[in-house]
Amino acid sequence: MKDNIILHFLKKVSLIIMIDEAVEIYLRMLDLNFDRIISRLDTFFLPFLKKDQVLAVCNEARSLIGNDPVLMHINSPCYIVGDIHGNLIDLIRILKKIKYNGSTNILFLGDYIDRGEFSFETMMLLFVLKIKYPQKVFFLRGNHEFSSEITISSKLPDEISKQYDEKDLIYQQILENFAVLPLAAIIDSKVFCVHGGIGPQVMDIQVINNIQRPVYNCDSYILKSLLWSDPGENVGYFKDSPRNIGYTFGKHSCKEFLRNNNLERIVRAHEFKIEGFSSCFDGLVTTVFSSSNYDDSKNKASAAFYSNDKLDIIELESVATIKRAFTEQKEKLIKTTRSNSFIEERDSKPPRNPSLSPSNSSKTISRIKQTSAPVSSPRLVLCGNKNFPKH
Repeated sequence: MKDNIILHFLKKVSLIIMIDEAVEIYLRMLDLNFDRIISRLDTFFLPFLKKDQVLAVCNEARSLIGNDPVLMHINSPCYIVGDIHGNLIDLIRILKKIKYNGSTNILFLGDYIDRGEFSFETMMLLFVLKIKYPQKVFFLRGNHEFSSEITISSKLPDEISKQYDEKDLIYQQILENFAVLPLAAIIDSKVFCVHGGIGPQVMDIQVINNIQRPVYNCDSYILKSLLWSDPGENVGYFKDSPRNIGYTFGKHSCKEFLRNNNLERIVRAHEFKIEGFSSCFDGLVTTVFSSSNYDDSKNKASAAFYSNDKLDIIELESVATIKRAFTEQKEKLIKTTRSNSFIEERDSKPPRNPSLSPSNSSKTISRIKQTSAPVSSPRLVLCGNKNFPKH
């Protein structure tokens, strides 16, 4: 009996150490000089966690996320971040721009994955932030955080499979985290925050509190309204969304929703915006989009800051897409360096295909994305725990 208690204690201590190490590894990224990385002066080293660390981070984050109410009430001051879509670079740029240190609330509005190059690392960084600052970091669910959407368009499963043999186990753990994400938040009893918008079935916010988690399918009208709806200037009340799911809601329905629930405004994400944000209905609805150069559109990214009844927009200029880039020789090295070592940025020998030599071509094979990436763009190297560069 005593031996079992000691063994249980040692396992718990080991788990805590493992999680703490993972948190430290990922948060070191916030100390990197991204001006030099974006300018292609420095190589960006991606952190790499062992399988057990990934699972431990997912489990710990899920426990914390699941303890947050499905409809959260948050106090200001509060930063608000919109769609990230796997754009790890812009996520870090936002955190660095606001000098985030856990002293202020920050709310993420969903759509963390897809489109960008780094859905997996984006989720790991967000989970790590929740573990580090559980009472300050909050998440909402976006329409992309469902397995049906991931199956259709996501790079997440592929990213995991290229780095881990236990891809299905890790992927399933991330899906379980998505299933317990809250669906909406209210700041200072005034600002309704949601990924998409409202619908005829959500005119009373109390219906949100009735939703039981985990939620695996976006099959109810309430969920479709919250996660898929958009505002429309030429809509009086509601009409079916051109997305073929959710609604387009107009100024009248927006005013009625706010009046019914004693609220003042809506802050949401879900829509691409060339300037990174937009406002409609005389300022009653603000859309925040936090991934720049989305699909090479050269759009800006933005976040918001709510304090003292005022919503300020934080703008970031568009930056060129940074891709994972490995030469063919590095593909073999990935499998042999998953535990503690790292992948050297230099090659030990020239490429087998002469056309891949820098002197003969401007392209190098991308190991992760399986497409070409310009050599001139910053290269990304998987890096093990003990060798993550300190800046």
